Amino acid sequence: MNALNWAMTKLFAAIMLPLGLLPPLPALIALSALIGAAFLWAFGKLSDRRKMRAAKDRVKAGLLEIRLFRHDLGAMTRAQFRTMSANLSYMAAMLKPMAIMLLPLALLAAQIEQRFGRLPLEIGETAIISFNLSGALPEDRSEIIAQTSDGLKVDSLLLFIPSSRTVEFRVKATGTGLQRVMLYVRGKPYEKSVVVKGGGDGSIVVAQARRVSGGILTAIAHPCEPTFAGGGDVASASVGYKTASYRILGLNMGWVWIFLAASILSALAFRRTLGVEI
Repeated sequence: MNALNWAMTKLFAAIMLPLGLLPPLPALIALSALIGAAFLWAFGKLSDRRKMRAAKDRVKAGLLEIRLFRHDLGAMTRAQFRTMSANLSYMAAMLKPMAIMLLPLALLAAQIEQRFGRLPLEIGETAIISFNLSGALPEDRSEIIAQTSDGLKVDSLLLFIPSSRTVEFRVKATGTGLQRVMLYVRGKPYEKSVVVKGGGDGSIVVAQARRVSGGILTAIAHPCEPTFAGGGDVASASVGYKTASYRILGLNMGWVWIFLAASILSALAFRRTLGVEI
């Protein structure tokens, strides 16, 4: 999975190069519209248009029958069953292209989350760092040591939570850029990246909140850092970034809602241009 995630991260970074010139909200809307149009085109190529058109025609015919024979209970009931059958055929024809596009959509959604789902730290801001160990905490707590790169400093004592096999501590941002937190467990280092931006910096950066070990689904959901090696002391590491929200029409929205709205509107706008029936 690390190779696939690396490739997707590089590809998505290339896509984001021109969009990175925009502020986050316009960039998110433009990206969502682009993805909506691309998936509409893919849907048209993968779907069986003949079957879908025939099913839609049967649905229309059934609805017309229901209206014409509304005073004939038997005829209306038969028309309702035919309409439901046609609806099921239509949904079955859509199932294949939707299933094929599910994995690319999941990979793209994971990439969007890392760029638009969290807010990087700012100078002077603090965050909680959590390392979840794969086994019990060492009895000798001195075998666990936390260190940071120059742009961060450990701002608290280490908190050990044996019930969840977790080590937590607070860091404070003192310099901008990509920073590192290292937890040494029995002499072995385990790293987690931390992104720090200066005040007023509106650029789009990767701020992955969690680094994981193993598991295909968790690796897909957290693609921008390599997974921890299996069999190590650390199962996951996380940074307490704030959740990003975007204000539209007086409402604060997460990126998911903006993505859904923009991609659906884009698909509807381009369906005739691309010659795709939905």
